[in-house]
Amino acid sequence: MPDSYAYCAATDLTNRYGALALLQVSDRDGDGVADAGVVDAACTDATELMDGYLGKRYTLPLSPVTGIVLGWACAIAWYKLFLSPPDNVVAAYKDALAQLADARDGKLILQCDGVPDAATPVSGDVVAVAGAPRVFDYRSLRGF
Repeated sequence: MPDSYAYCAATDLTNRYGALALLQVSDRDGDGVADAGVVDAACTDATELMDGYLGKRYTLPLSPVTGIVLGWACAIAWYKLFLSPPDNVVAAYKDALAQLADARDGKLILQCDGVPDAATPVSGDVVAVAGAPRVFDYRSLRGF
């Protein structure tokens, strides 16, 4: 596993949102060039947030980076690049977080290596419930 990895990169953000839009949100020094450090930091932040959600259920880093993982990473990194994100960017960010929560909770299963069996509880604990025998069953209710 590499020391540093990210689920998205500047090229993914450019492909998804366009070079001009990426320049507008990442040129912090005003020199007309997207600041690589700013973009890399947003991608790293997105990756760390995603790993925080998914680390208990999945082997990290996720591999391969599927389309849905890339989409979440881009939406989160894009949100992080804005100083004051517009409503559509906030909505995409919140949607990504909701889907990450679903993946964490096992409601959405990612197609990645190192994925535990869906029937296996996340914590490994087993819950057993015991109680009194049934008072009413089909035999005692016959005739009603």
